[in-house]
Amino acid sequence: MSVKSLVAGGVDSTFTLYRDYSVVGKEMKESFLKSKTALAKNAERFVFKLSDSNDKEGILGLSYGSFLLLTLLDRFDLDSAFSLDEKKKLHNSIMELLAYVKNHGFDVSPFSKDETNEKFFKGGRTSFIESLTWSMSCFLYARRMSKNKLLDFEQDELDDMTEMIAKSLVLLVDNVIRPNGELGYVEGCEDYLGWGPLTGCLEASLYFTHSVCETFGDIEDTMLGNAELGISKDWEFIAKINEACSKLPGKQRKGGGRQIDIVDQFQQICLVVGKNVFKKYEKSLGKKFFYADGSEIQNNEQISYSLQSPVLLNQIYVVLTTIYVNYHNKVREDEGEEAFKELGAILKNAVDMVHETYTDLRRKGKENIVNREYATFTEKHPNKEIGQKLGGERINVAVLEALIIKARAMIITYVSKYPEKEIGDVLDIIEKTRAEDDWLWSHVGYDLQQTERSISAIREFYDYYEGYQKACAEKNSEDLQAIKDDYESKYQALSEGLKSAQANYEEQLRLMEERYKTQTETQVQEIKAQYKLEGVVREIVEETVKTSFVDLLTSTLDKIAQDNKTAKDTLGENEKKVKESISNFVGSFLLPFNFSVNNVRANSAWAESDQELLETMKADLSSFIEEWMYQVCRKNRPGAQDKETVLRMLFDDKNQEK
Repeated sequence: MSVKSLVAGGVDSTFTLYRDYSVVGKEMKESFLKSKTALAKNAERFVFKLSDSNDKEGILGLSYGSFLLLTLLDRFDLDSAFSLDEKKKLHNSIMELLAYVKNHGFDVSPFSKDETNEKFFKGGRTSFIESLTWSMSCFLYARRMSKNKLLDFEQDELDDMTEMIAKSLVLLVDNVIRPNGELGYVEGCEDYLGWGPLTGCLEASLYFTHSVCETFGDIEDTMLGNAELGISKDWEFIAKINEACSKLPGKQRKGGGRQIDIVDQFQQICLVVGKNVFKKYEKSLGKKFFYADGSEIQNNEQISYSLQSPVLLNQIYVVLTTIYVNYHNKVREDEGEEAFKELGAILKNAVDMVHETYTDLRRKGKENIVNREYATFTEKHPNKEIGQKLGGERINVAVLEALIIKARAMIITYVSKYPEKEIGDVLDIIEKTRAEDDWLWSHVGYDLQQTERSISAIREFYDYYEGYQKACAEKNSEDLQAIKDDYESKYQALSEGLKSAQANYEEQLRLMEERYKTQTETQVQEIKAQYKLEGVVREIVEETVKTSFVDLLTSTLDKIAQDNKTAKDTLGENEKKVKESISNFVGSFLLPFNFSVNNVRANSAWAESDQELLETMKADLSSFIEEWMYQVCRKNRPGAQDKETVLRMLFDDKNQEK
């Protein structure tokens, strides 16, 4: 099955899970266990080979392989998919890992010669951080499987694993690097830098710091609690770890029996380290690629000319470290929601830049330059001989493709919390690097570490899907159903209401028809008479309006006439011209309407008798007023085309002025 078929076609912003995650997990488990290259046969336990080209097991093979199967059993709901024999073999493999650590320490097998491992790592004098973190994660998850009744362990086996987890925590706490080459926990310290590849290193390595913080994430999932995954804090187990720690010898544990909260100390250290790592590289994240010391690569073309470069991986290490130690939650708590969102955007931009650059290099056939990181041992260490003896080893510790998908899934699960369509593109990268028809990964053949990383990345996708996207989809489905139910309920009520209204309407119509049929001719005549009366009233109103305007203009003209008569004999020549103009002005309004106005001419003065003019005008003044007002106002007032309306409006205006 293609990994890409896990998600919808790659353009939508939401996912549709086509197959149940337990089915996918079962396929991965069966493909892994039946592979001839993946496993050497052993009647009692699994023997994990590192790759096609390296058939030696060692601590890294045991820890990678055991953790891979524990991941499937824990995160892919595979209790029923593992046979009793497979569970027994897994149990024995974990116990073999525990026995190896007791006898040989956290060495670099199978990469280094046996005598080198014996000289530097046996007895716990020095530990390879990669072996320590992977082994501790195996023991943490094995105990969780026992608690969830997925694997059976005896109590003394659980106690031995608890003691080894405590020893591992002590090593990490005592070997965290502080400025000026100092090591170890100091309460309230804000200057922790991280960890190197070996205990005792005085210079922090970005990858191994990331590896330790990744194990802190496993401690959260199995001991401290993870609200996102619904995991509660295991106080009983924490107490057992601290009790085992208090019995161990060490510079901070002298005077046995004193209770040391090693879990709390480790948590404090990781929180400070995560903050310092982010702050150191913050200015470059999502903008420039950088080396482990923080110096930026000015031109991405420089990467193409390299033989091997971890610069793309460096961005992913910072992103994952920031999330593993919950620095994003610290930002939200201290600086607020906006700072939290800004941090999420920075982390996402960093992963986007890595993915785009890697895709471009892969298109050019140069992906091998950036897709792996190999551990080297030239870092500062008090024992110079270690660097000389291990300097030639190349131990693969990181695979870019799997870390990209893991980073994306963790950002959207813990920081951004939004549907992330690009995750399908990265799953496609993982798909293209696995063996055909097998759930095994490598560019050139089977590789145990890359297979574990890839399956773990797919697990992170399912954690995201199950914990966030699926819940969103279910909520959307519930909301849609609620809307549908509400619509159907309202539709039903409306339908019933319409039926009732229709029945009521038909009944009213029937009653009206009956009343109409029973009406007498007298009632009809009364109605007609009523309408006739209303018509008479309207005529009276119209006449009243006209009369009012006639009276209004008559009084005005009468005043003009009286004034003319009084002033007639006293006017001078100029005043008479004015008088003549007034007469012509009035005449110009009368003549166009063909009114019978005697003794009025366009070029005449006032009539011999102003009173005669007044009486003549008044005789037909009602018609004059009506027509004149209609002509003057019809273009300027709404409804002025109707003469009656014009008269009513003018009458109303005059009354308002009064």
